[in-house]
Amino acid sequence: NIFRHYATKDSGYPIRCVRDSVSQNTGDIPFNIITPSSITITPSSTNVNCGGGSDGTISPSVTGGTTDYSYAWNNAVTTNTLTGLAAGSYDLTVTDALGCVAVDSYTLTEPPAITSSDAASINAGDSVLIGGVYETTAGVYNETFSAANGCDSVVSITLSVTGTCSFNV
Repeated sequence: NIFRHYATKDSGYPIRCVRDSVSQNTGDIPFNIITPSSITITPSSTNVNCGGGSDGTISPSVTGGTTDYSYAWNNAVTTNTLTGLAAGSYDLTVTDALGCVAVDSYTLTEPPAITSSDAASINAGDSVLIGGVYETTAGVYNETFSAANGCDSVVSITLSVTGTCSFNV
């Protein structure tokens, strides 16, 4: 058999089957080439709640193309959803069952960390409560305060010790 194809306007692509070049036995087998729609990535992400945190998420929705999809993130994860993320850039490549590819990029942000500094002075022999511990020596101490929203703030306290302590008995 000899197969020939020809296109006719708006009729798809039929195949004509001819037994031989002399015979009048022919027949058309119509078929249409269906092109799947492009892959579409609809972004969905949640930024990090606290400075220095890692609770960001990315969960895009993928449509079009030919299912099943494979996912490849720039952090080597191969699922469609990322959780427990720190602030930063994340790139996604989606490949469908026919090898068609779509890419998308995400940037997660975070608020600045809540920090402050203060100074305190005590007399020699005295103590001050910092971070649940009574301190008696000069130095820099950090105290962490928890907020209702779960974002901690850190106060750096520079403690100085002045004078000497003497007792008369």
